[in-house]
Amino acid sequence: MAISDLAIKAASESAVIAVQRHLSQFKNFAHNFSPMAGVQYGAVVVPVYNLSASSEFAEGTKDWCNGANSLDGAVITLEKHYINTIQLPDDVNSKGDINFIADGAKAIAGKLALDAEKYVYSKFTADNTISASVPTTKAGFAGLMKICDDAGVDPYECTLVLDAENFGTLMSTLDANVYGGPEAVRNGMIEGLYGFKAVMMTGALPSGFKGLIV
Repeated sequence: MAISDLAIKAASESAVIAVQRHLSQFKNFAHNFSPMAGVQYGAVVVPVYNLSASSEFAEGTKDWCNGANSLDGAVITLEKHYINTIQLPDDVNSKGDINFIADGAKAIAGKLALDAEKYVYSKFTADNTISASVPTTKAGFAGLMKICDDAGVDPYECTLVLDAENFGTLMSTLDANVYGGPEAVRNGMIEGLYGFKAVMMTGALPSGFKGLIV
């Protein structure tokens, strides 16, 4: 027997809510380069802008359109497609309580999102992130901006990702007037803190990592 339209709608909405906790944080350091539906297991190309230092405009020339900088692309292979299922008898599909179906979808979506989150963070290594000692004081966390500056990157374009222990340490150094509201407590995320685009907590960092500056 088919699942009713109402059950499908309830299950879909529950799944979307469950996914957000794990995947919404990626908006701070990732873009949506979704493939076309017809090439689901293909690849996407991410534009790379190779910019040199700015130069002074010379009057009477056309150096403003000399094409000194190049546009390239990095091909990202779409290599993962996770699935997770549960088995429901026909009588549950057709007669079961709506909440039973919705909770099942929520459980599946939460597990899928967590596995995807772990996979994304598994791609970060000491070779492609900015590394530093994890601070324990307010001044220490603020000093991470210098780490970014020394590496030649704008901290506002960076996201500070911490594990639960070190995010808790960060929280203990803050007053309400610093982070401005309950967002950190509710969502494990503080936008615009200490010059970073965002500071957030995850439980999916690779083994041995306490935090990342991405």
